[in-house]
Amino acid sequence: MWIYIAGGVFLALASYFLVQGIRCAAAVRESKARLAAYNARTAALSYGDMVYVDSGEGEVIVSVHGIFGGYDQAYDTCKDFCSDYRIIAPSRFGYLGSDISGDGTPAEQAAAYVELLNKLGIDKAYLLATSAGGSVAIRFALRLLVKRLGEDDGLGGVVEGVVLSHSGVLPFFSCLFCFCVSGVPFLTL
Repeated sequence: MWIYIAGGVFLALASYFLVQGIRCAAAVRESKARLAAYNARTAALSYGDMVYVDSGEGEVIVSVHGIFGGYDQAYDTCKDFCSDYRIIAPSRFGYLGSDISGDGTPAEQAAAYVELLNKLGIDKAYLLATSAGGSVAIRFALRLLVKRLGEDDGLGGVVEGVVLSHSGVLPFFSCLFCFCVSGVPFLTL
């Protein structure tokens, strides 16, 4: 009798895992197809490969994604502006094909973004950041401060404004600090 119960349990578990495996494989295929629709590009930087979306024409918006996305989330945040702006939506270190370099700190990521913009020939941009991308945007603004103080950091351009979508009080005051010290306009959402 126990052998039939054990066999039934084994058969039920095997069936469950088979169905879940099929569902998982289908979800991975759908996700790959959805990501392929973004026509992402890869830039070889000194920090490693960085995958990004470059779409639209006009003034540039660099969109920095949060913790639960990559270039897809960064692009989706501002895709409605594509008719009037050029959107650059890179994946931060370790997200959707971008390499991790060094310790992956916000300062290192900001430096990688500077290198990407230089490689793309962009010398002026708006910066939009959501959630965890806010710390990278703040570091980017602080790099601008260094540039304005006369130290050559390789920025080669000007950040027009910083838009941070971040919850909590501390990020607001961090943004306020960046504005007061660097003169970079910002908006917190």
